[in-house]
Amino acid sequence: MAVDAEQPDGISETSEPSGEVFILCIVYGEDGFRLFARAAELLKRSNGKLHTIVLDPRSEDYDYDRQVEDQIYGRLAKSIGAEISYVREPISHLVHIVRDRAEAVGATQVIIGQRAEGPISRLFGWSLADELLHLVPNADLHIVPFGRSVDPEDWDYDPAIPAWLVETEPGVRELVFSEPEHGTFVTGLFARENATDFDHGVFLHESDDEFHELPIHDGRVV
Repeated sequence: MAVDAEQPDGISETSEPSGEVFILCIVYGEDGFRLFARAAELLKRSNGKLHTIVLDPRSEDYDYDRQVEDQIYGRLAKSIGAEISYVREPISHLVHIVRDRAEAVGATQVIIGQRAEGPISRLFGWSLADELLHLVPNADLHIVPFGRSVDPEDWDYDPAIPAWLVETEPGVRELVFSEPEHGTFVTGLFARENATDFDHGVFLHESDDEFHELPIHDGRVV
């Protein structure tokens, strides 16, 4: 989960729309902010309209991670005048979700990230691209390769949980998991490093409409 996604260049508000209607489908856990940036580039060139679908197949364990990521995607969409919707469905529903949205908005372009095809698809020679071209015949299909759609980072942390940073003495901030009743503290989320029982990880918090990460070691800000 990256929290420092770059703002794409804005779309000129004075240019006339080109008539192109884009649908971007982002899959949590597979695609990243790079895919959104690529869609923003295509949108800027055409000065069309962009409808973004964020498809989320993850379990409720990731509810707090969603709070961060949904806000980031929402801000990115707002910065270029794009519409955005969040869909909690399995990945197997991707094609039909895109088809329904494409029909609703009259899409002329569909953008997705490259996906690894399963053995059954390879056996029968029928890919995700084939399905989309069949079900959305009036739109061009853009498949963005892995290198341009996935963020170059490893997020080796457990699902985030609510946490607070308490200033126990000047310059010392400690992690707690119940809301303090008094004193100076910061509200946020804690993501623990995988395969550890210690309080090592990162603390995520919002400040000035941006999310920030603080490294945590043994329950304290490093």
